[in-house]
Amino acid sequence: MKKISILISLLLLLPLTQNGFSVTRIYDRVTGGTIDADKDDAEFDNTNTEINNHEADTSAHGATGGVVGVSKTQTLTNKTLTGPTISSLVVSTSATAAGVTWTDLGTVTTADINGGTIDGVTIGASVAPTFTTVNIDGGTIDGTTIGGSSTAAGSFTSVTASANSIVPQLVSEQTINLGLKVSGTTLSIVSGDGTTSLSTTNPGWASVKINGSGVKTFSFTADQTATFGAASDTDGNTFGLTSGVNWSSRMPFFLGIITDGTNAYFTISRKPFQESGSNATDLAQEGDTDADSDNDLMIFTTGLTLANWVDKPVTQVGWFLATWVTATTSWSFDTSTAVLTQGNTGFNKDYAKNFFTMPLNQNGAAASTYFHDNGGTAPVFTSTAYYWWIDEDGFVTVDQASTGDGGTDGAGVVTATCALPLTTSAFASDIGFIEIQSAGYNGSASVVLAATSNIVSFRKLSSTNLANSEMSAGSRQLNFYFTYPTLP
Repeated sequence: MKKISILISLLLLLPLTQNGFSVTRIYDRVTGGTIDADKDDAEFDNTNTEINNHEADTSAHGATGGVVGVSKTQTLTNKTLTGPTISSLVVSTSATAAGVTWTDLGTVTTADINGGTIDGVTIGASVAPTFTTVNIDGGTIDGTTIGGSSTAAGSFTSVTASANSIVPQLVSEQTINLGLKVSGTTLSIVSGDGTTSLSTTNPGWASVKINGSGVKTFSFTADQTATFGAASDTDGNTFGLTSGVNWSSRMPFFLGIITDGTNAYFTISRKPFQESGSNATDLAQEGDTDADSDNDLMIFTTGLTLANWVDKPVTQVGWFLATWVTATTSWSFDTSTAVLTQGNTGFNKDYAKNFFTMPLNQNGAAASTYFHDNGGTAPVFTSTAYYWWIDEDGFVTVDQASTGDGGTDGAGVVTATCALPLTTSAFASDIGFIEIQSAGYNGSASVVLAATSNIVSFRKLSSTNLANSEMSAGSRQLNFYFTYPTLP
């Protein structure tokens, strides 16, 4: 109260003039009186001291140190602000916030982070970021497309990937880093260079159809093999050939992949199947000897319950060449391109660009001819040529020309039938017309195909079938060219 009284008193200074000097009369605002003149100097000195002490006081209002003003620019040290609101903050020197947790940093327009760790952060939630240099050392990246808009979006100096760490995006029937190799009596599916083995660091990939819809990409991290020849994985399996007759001219064998949606295995067959058969007897695995039809499929593995693999999708991915040797009832596989007119064997469909030859005496035909005795005698011709080719949908085109008297005349009033390289589908029917010139018949005839059969017959304009006896003594000629379906 003393200080307040002094301050109030100072506000009421009355100027007086005494003895030629200016005298200030000090009134006491509290008492309403005046301070005695004799005491003026002492009272003034005391008042001045009080004012100076108040100005220098650093413990006002419980604070120790300099007092913070409202408008004055000041430097604050050792201040703790609890729950403040700070607008337009500018930090001009380095700061340390070690051990501090920012509950909500708000929106940061520009940041240069040169170290530390960032956990649980979504980068590019609304706007795609641009990274100049990124060093990813550990962890996983899921659901990421690299180079989605441009194949040149990034480059990799060195990339090491495990077998399933990076799954390529493939379309159905597409493969990556798969090749064929024949060494001795072993057919191997290896890496794309045809030599190096598959492994976890050098996998091969194939995209195959799955039941229902869509495709699935499988990786192969080890070579897939099948042996051929005597006492092999494949011997004793005729795949529908006449077992006692060699098929010495190379034929195409098809390489597929069968899957149950979880597991995938390579297959071989004489037709480019799109699906496995509906019976377990339509399937075989390595070491079996019951693949006795050209509608059978052999799986490159052992230990399967074949009944679990019926009616499964098969994706055709490649092909190779094969011949049949009667003496050992076995196959010989080949990847040579010497007999091809175009393309290569391997993981492609170049088989559709090439033609193959049909051997005599096969698929039930009589010796030295493509025709069957059928209860009579098949005619033998002086000159024969029989070419065939197959497309990826399983349609076979045959082009056959037989001319001249080869020494054995046709005999017997039995239907004349000619062998086909592969059995027909269940939907086969009469197709096209051919020209026949012989002693017994000279004219046109329609081609008659029986379902699931490897023979063809010919119906004359009279609606009766051409008979063996109509290709008897004298000059004769029978030419035909047509296409038929083979897939079940």
